[in-house]
Parts: sequence; structure tokens; C-alpha cells
Amino acid sequence: MKRLFSIPGLRWRGRIKQFETEVYEGWADSVDRSIWAPWCNRWVKSFAKEIPEGSTILDVGCGTGSALLVLAERHPVLLAGVDISPKAIAVARGKLSCLRANLWAGDAETGLPWPEETFDVVTMTAVIHHFPDPEKVLPHIARVLKPAGRLIIAEPHFLFPILQIANLLLKIYPLNGDLHFFSLRGLRRLLARCRFQTVAHRHAAFFARYTVARRCDSSPAKNRLSPRPQGGETSG
Repeated sequence: MKRLFSIPGLRWRGRIKQFETEVYEGWADSVDRSIWAPWCNRWVKSFAKEIPEGSTILDVGCGTGSALLVLAERHPVLLAGVDISPKAIAVARGKLSCLRANLWAGDAETGLPWPEETFDVVTMTAVIHHFPDPEKVLPHIARVLKPAGRLIIAEPHFLFPILQIANLLLKIYPLNGDLHFFSLRGLRRLLARCRFQTVAHRHAAFFARYTVARRCDSSPAKNRLSPRPQGGETSG
């Protein structure tokens, strides 16, 4: 048993951010050609219908900007993205150069570089299960959302036994930076702890659902979090 829990992958737990960044840096040149890309695009198109045209939109964990390209079809007045991988952001800048997207390379757990109440909508597509501590990310999102703003979280949906087995295995080895998948109930509880109210869970595609939540007006995050973390890189 001791040998099982000392495999090389487990040692990355102490420096998971570095591990995840290296994984995404390696994906940056190829992820748009992967078998998952069409599935993810269909996923984004399904929840993009929830977003009014002319909104201000932020995509957290934007990767190479594929979701932002789809979201651009909603004709946002501001299109922004953040990702921990500088290389992925560099690819996104080239892909979105004609859209004047505002992109930032940095760790969303440490903060977001936009002023309070900037965005009508924040999206996260297959991202929240990569964060070691999602409860650090959500208050930063609440700060940059407008009072009536919506948070859309798209996550894989597994049946209960599969979910439990997957999460147990991820405790041993954080495959591709995956750390913990949420049940719908678990996601509702997480959002409630961070002062979001779940509005709806919707089916998007095979094993794909998304959750729509709104920022509670009583969110204590406002005026308590730094708007610009150190060490990030912006463009726009």
C-alpha cells in the first residue's frame, strides 16, 4: 500500500500548478486537432444560447481560445479570457487577433485583473475540476461579475459509481491535471458556499452538462479581493 501511494504521479500533488502548466503547455499546439475539440465546441454552442448578445464575457480556463471563438458569435462588447498556460494564451492571441480579445496568462486562484462588476457572464468549460481549491477561484469570479451576472460551469457528468471511482483514482494520480469531478449536488453546494445561487442544470451532449448560477447580491467578495494579481500577463 505504501508503494501504491508513492508513485511518481502522487509527488506532483505538492506542485500541482507546475504539473498542470506543463501539461497545458504541451497541449497548446495540438488540442485544437484532438478528438475532443468538436465535442467541446458543441458543448459551448449549447450554453452560448443562454448569453444575451452584446454582453461582456469572461472565459476562465480559456486555453487556446476555442470557446472564445464560439462566444464571439454573441457579439460581446468585451471578450476576455484567462489561462494558467502562457503558451495556450499565445495561441489564443493569434486565433483571436481580429476580435481584440483581452487575454491574461495567470492563475485565477490568485485573482483576476479586471475591475469589479465588469462582466455580464463568466464561463468555465471543463475547467473547475482542475483547480486545487475552487473556493479560491469563485470569489474572484463573483467580484468581476455584475450584480445580475451569470456564471456558466460546463462539466463532464458521470454516473455516481463512475464518479466515485474516478475521484479515488485521481487522488493517486492527477491525470492531465484532473483533480476532482463534482456531482450536481456537490457543485450546487460548492456554489452556495461561495455565495452563488444555482439557477439550472442543463444537458448539452453525451456526458456533458452545464450549470447556470447567479451571483448573490450579498456576496462578501465585493471590495475585498485585489483586482490585479501579481505575475500575470495581459493583452487586449
